[in-house]
Amino acid sequence: MMKRLFSLLPKIDTVRNNRNFGRKKTKTWLASLLLPISLAVSSPYPLWASSALPKTPASSSQEALLAALEKWMALPRDSQLTAAHHHKEWAFVRYQAGQHQLLLTRPDPQADSLPLDCILAHYKEDDGQALYNLTFSPDDSQLAYVRGGDPEFPDAPPPNPTFQPQAPEATIHLIDLTSASDNIIASGYNPIFSPDGQSLVYISKNSLWLYKRDSQTPPQKLFTIRGHIRDLSWSPNGQSLAFVDDRIDHGFIALYRITSGQLEYLPAAFGNDLFPVFSPDSQKLAFIRAYEPPQSISSSDREKGWWSLIIADINDLTLTEKWHAPKGQGEAYAGTRHQNLYWTEQNQILFPWEQDGWLHIYSLNPDNGKVSPLMQGAFEVEQFIVDKAKNRLIYSANRDNRDHYSLWARSLSSEKTERLGSQESLAFQPAIANGALAALISNNFQLPHPALVTENSFHSLTSEKAWDVARQNFTPVESVHFLASDGKESYGQFFAARHNRNKPHPTLLFLHGGPRRQMLDGFPAQNYYQNAYIFNQFLANNGYNVLSVNYRGGSGYGHDYREAPETGRQGASEYRDIMGAVRYLQNRPDVDKAHIALWGGSWGGYLTALALARNSDIFKAGVDFHGVHNMLRPAPANLSPDAQRESQKLMWQSSPLANLDQWRAPVLVIHGDDDHNVPFTQSEELTHLLQNRGIPHEELAFPNERHGFLLYRHWLTAYNKSFLFISRYLYENAGKNVNE
Repeated sequence: MMKRLFSLLPKIDTVRNNRNFGRKKTKTWLASLLLPISLAVSSPYPLWASSALPKTPASSSQEALLAALEKWMALPRDSQLTAAHHHKEWAFVRYQAGQHQLLLTRPDPQADSLPLDCILAHYKEDDGQALYNLTFSPDDSQLAYVRGGDPEFPDAPPPNPTFQPQAPEATIHLIDLTSASDNIIASGYNPIFSPDGQSLVYISKNSLWLYKRDSQTPPQKLFTIRGHIRDLSWSPNGQSLAFVDDRIDHGFIALYRITSGQLEYLPAAFGNDLFPVFSPDSQKLAFIRAYEPPQSISSSDREKGWWSLIIADINDLTLTEKWHAPKGQGEAYAGTRHQNLYWTEQNQILFPWEQDGWLHIYSLNPDNGKVSPLMQGAFEVEQFIVDKAKNRLIYSANRDNRDHYSLWARSLSSEKTERLGSQESLAFQPAIANGALAALISNNFQLPHPALVTENSFHSLTSEKAWDVARQNFTPVESVHFLASDGKESYGQFFAARHNRNKPHPTLLFLHGGPRRQMLDGFPAQNYYQNAYIFNQFLANNGYNVLSVNYRGGSGYGHDYREAPETGRQGASEYRDIMGAVRYLQNRPDVDKAHIALWGGSWGGYLTALALARNSDIFKAGVDFHGVHNMLRPAPANLSPDAQRESQKLMWQSSPLANLDQWRAPVLVIHGDDDHNVPFTQSEELTHLLQNRGIPHEELAFPNERHGFLLYRHWLTAYNKSFLFISRYLYENAGKNVNE
């Protein structure tokens, strides 16, 4: 019997005190990287204009406040929860102050004992090289993971924010869990073990490679394609591989035969083929075929919707359409950000659909094409998986609170539905190890961390001592709703200034990116928004109210809210939610109506700039992280020339640059110049025009940095400068360029 790694380790209190297992070399952490960066600021934190206004505690110096922010930003946050197959163990990644750790955890069999954790890998340098793509071998003897590169753009040239002579490539590591040895086997990403565990495949530069575990031969290239390999999976019998050949505006499903070495494409169309999944007997392949509806008036002659479920026979590659979305609600495809198609052992195909206006899960009988709903109600599913042992669906959804996601189980053989775990915690990323369910949980003061899930409680799989600083300092978050300026309902979360006492406080709006995002009543799952949540709490702790606005176009509130008309470059209708938020704030007794500012990133940066351009009379300052400022782009080619001109005119009117004549308020613009989501030129263009018009602004650019900053010290620098800027200008709205 294989001797598991845990049998070699003592029980420990916290992984941070554990030995560094399996790493041959680790570089010394540079403490200097964590020091607050000196900023050219002419004044310290603001001296409030009146004794009636809220004050920063007199004993708190600028340095002490920034040190507190650094301490909060250094709170550990966990992700990538991955389950073993035959052992009740989970691997996960911990990110803390720029350091990355790969950990293995399991419950202690002794009652009332701490979980058993061990560190498999520990990278101590703030170098921006993330850990991801964790996967266990079928016998749980090995764990593969990827280090470096950019998981969002894996085929693009790798990032190099630390200016290395050669940009570090993404590398695939293989850890032997009996000896804790860690070996790099190749450059690439997305390693997937074969069902027998004897080999694994991985992707590198649009090519698929095969690595044999017990062979001394180098990895073998299987093929190269024009597009990008996505949604890669093995057939259960290990004889075939299926994947999407993603060509950006369309996609094809392809099959690779391991024995013959033959690459074949299923009969293709002019849409996007998505999420191929094998039948349990490996003889069939199901997938989604979706088309992008044209930006024009829908024809009354169209009889069906824009997507369907198709099954392919992998022997002769014939296709059978088993179900087609009807015209009407849910006619365009929408899914979660995770796996969206499962073929169960009981011959059910599970998929998402918005038939009732909410993203729910449905079951398709592949024999007769019958579709059945597995849930009902005004809520959205964020992720779903199949519990094979108990024949049930496990999903995360905001069933009872639109701003709060809990875990639920729905039987696949009956209609029984039950909540799992505690209602108080947010729950994400469910993962089943040998019949045991775990998930990442969070709340108002705890960042996501793994926990064992029982019928009505969570049992943490890590020490909770790290959260004491947040528990002592964070303010409760209140879910609120209000009417937009056009009378539509809008949503958000209110962070009350600490020691509020209903006295007027300066207040900020926070605007998330996406726009397909949703902020919650506790820590979210994404690292980008965990940082934003900490900064909002820091603002609240230092005398500011914060209203985080979930404007229309975002997720979590149903199809009609997400697909609201005239958003973005089609009219910026989400700005009506911003103005509704202002009216809501102006009616609160704890808000200083004369001192309102705002900040946001990406799409939230766009809305921040739009608000300053349109309403400098309301917003006294803003911080714009990598926002879009010029919404012009080529109009849809299927529009007439006149319609194209009208479309571009609307794009321009929806842009911050179209309202520069009204812009007076100061802004801090922050951007990394290796941004693959929002071009750096968007901030270049804006700041040049602001400078030309004498509009007060500050600039902070990070060479070689991506959209979601890879380096911890860059987040610290950005938030430090943001806090100084907000503190100075929310009360001293000077009408000149601060750099003069």
